[in-house]
Amino acid sequence: MTERAMNLHFVLKNCAMRIKTAKTRAVLVIGKELDKANRLLDHGEYLRWVRDEAELSASTAHNILTAYRQVVKNPNFANLPRSALYDLSRPSTPEAARAHVAHQLLNGLTPNALEVAAIIEQAVRDEPVVGRRRSRVMQSRAADTDTADALRALDDLGSVLVSATHVATAILCEMKQSRQSHYQAGMAFVAEVQAALLSLVPDMPTDQPKPRQRPGETGNGAAHSPSHIRLKNRNRYARPR
Repeated sequence: MTERAMNLHFVLKNCAMRIKTAKTRAVLVIGKELDKANRLLDHGEYLRWVRDEAELSASTAHNILTAYRQVVKNPNFANLPRSALYDLSRPSTPEAARAHVAHQLLNGLTPNALEVAAIIEQAVRDEPVVGRRRSRVMQSRAADTDTADALRALDDLGSVLVSATHVATAILCEMKQSRQSHYQAGMAFVAEVQAALLSLVPDMPTDQPKPRQRPGETGNGAAHSPSHIRLKNRNRYARPR
């Protein structure tokens, strides 16, 4: 490798390190703001704020927040790459792996993402079965707690919907009774008007007018037969002899 290639390699390596440091620093800055909002809002309001105001997905905000809180516990983790910090911040990561990485940082060593992943994998293999089961039980209990909270929220929502249904039903019943009362009042008014008109004009017919007779019908509604009509027309236009 020539001197120019070595200098280029050194410069690019420093650039990559500064980019990784900036990314980790950005995670810490964003995580600090997320932690502040998370403490001020309840869970549902916090998720809506993350989505609408911070324009982050729930998973990204969760990763950043847990990474920030892990750095608050151990400030030396701020020197790690972002992906390594995410791996150490997962709930499934054994505490032995975090302690191992912290010890390396205290000794002036900064493991990269692949080395941190290998440390976590080794800690998982070395973790006692009892401790592994205990961690799984704790995770299961946490999931059960979240499920119970979700079910309670659904029950509260169901109660609100039932109450709203009762109120809407009562309003509809009142509207129906009001329409019926207006209809009855209108019919009574029409009856009073008819009675007043009958009193003014006693001979006024109350039934419907008779329909007009069609041509070819007699007074009783029976139609002339076609032969009778032809005979009548023949006699009308016949020449006198």
